[in-house]
Amino acid sequence: MWPRSLEAVEVNEWPAETTLDFAVGLALQEEEPLPGIENLLRRIGQHLGEPKLGLKRAVFTVNEKWVLKVPLTWEGDTDNEREAKHDDKFIPLARARAHHSLPSGVLLLWMERVCPQVVDLRTCPSWVHAVDCQQVGLTADGRLVAYDL
Repeated sequence: MWPRSLEAVEVNEWPAETTLDFAVGLALQEEEPLPGIENLLRRIGQHLGEPKLGLKRAVFTVNEKWVLKVPLTWEGDTDNEREAKHDDKFIPLARARAHHSLPSGVLLLWMERVCPQVVDLRTCPSWVHAVDCQQVGLTADGRLVAYDL
């Protein structure tokens, strides 16, 4: 079942301002951050706590089954769209579904939570070699999938 709203999750305290400023600062090194993204991240953080930060997206743990990927930049927004529409039979991707955030209009991606795995590149499935930095892991039901394309 897909998460329906942020109201259903446990409320955690948002981290210090410097964490958010650092994330947006990193995004600025690559490209301009999305308009209003700081406010959106703070609002989501009030419900979900501190995200894991990448250069293009922040990833919030929703619960034991789901994460929420929030784009920091337009490139991150495009990544969310690509993962939501992924239908490549060669590379299995964790289940994902996108929703536009109102009023910001950015594309939020709900994704099945994955436990990252270090794989032996000599014995792993061939598709793992095609995944950026071999970002693969196991789903709750034991499937090996990519979680970032």
